[in-house]
Amino acid sequence: MKKLFKFLRNEFTENQQFRVAKKELNLELISKDKLEK
Repeated sequence: MKKLFKFLRNEFTENQQFRVAKKELNLELISKDKLEK
């Protein structure tokens, strides 16, 4: 049971980090787009 919880927690953390990274990438792309215009 503990192993499953740990696994789920790790999955959740990785998803959060992925989401944050994706958001940052989107912001970078948007600002680049604005700079080029």
